[in-house]
Amino acid sequence: DANVLMAEEQETIDQAATRVLAVIHKMNLSASTAACAPPHCKDFFLKDVSSLAHVRLARTLAAQSVVMLKNKDVLPLSSASTKSIAIIGPAANAKSGQAYGDGAAGGDYYSGGGSGHMTGNVTSAFTGLSSRAQELGIDVVFSLTDNKTAATEAAARADVAFVVLGATSGEGIDRPDLRLDGNADALVREVSAVAKATVVLVQAPGAVLMPWRDSVEGVLVMFLGGQQTGDAWADIVFGDQVPTGRLPVMMPEAEEDSIPP
Repeated sequence: DANVLMAEEQETIDQAATRVLAVIHKMNLSASTAACAPPHCKDFFLKDVSSLAHVRLARTLAAQSVVMLKNKDVLPLSSASTKSIAIIGPAANAKSGQAYGDGAAGGDYYSGGGSGHMTGNVTSAFTGLSSRAQELGIDVVFSLTDNKTAATEAAARADVAFVVLGATSGEGIDRPDLRLDGNADALVREVSAVAKATVVLVQAPGAVLMPWRDSVEGVLVMFLGGQQTGDAWADIVFGDQVPTGRLPVMMPEAEEDSIPP
């Protein structure tokens, strides 16, 4: 509103404009966004951004963004010490635009909600982990639902059980709470009770509750990793890359540990 702007001190306006322009200059946005001017942007908008170079970059960035919250001598995996893994949970094989459970707040586990979604070849955690394991001669068992009986049966057959959990968010609506989607917490409790070692992989848009954190051997978080999510998980789990991400938010154990809105 022009009247509101005119009521501000010139120094305040200059400071706000300087912050915006400083980012544009630092990121060289003036050059990258000057590729075209509407309505002459068809070629620019249809430019191929799915080349092998783009895919490699997406994979590297997703892996580097992973935050390792806990690791009790279970990662990285080696075929010398690990002969079998279990991959558990519906989030492990979710498709783009798909979420699970009554708690889902729209969106998916790769790009969140809103107008933008991954439409290319999205690699799920199941695909990435199982492919890499098989390359190393590690057996893979799985249960890609939230059925607790099937999950515990799979977990009991493996040296390490990976439980993949997710939370979603949408545009124009708040998440109802900080819980993970579906029956995630119950699934982790059941699996950790029978597994030799349990590692939880979380794909989320922000903070989530982790009431099971003391009963598992490993916890890693990826904040909406994009199309190469699964391969990025594999790179971290099998030691091809080091997780260098840092938490921008707290991961509370219970609702009582968080500040209500």
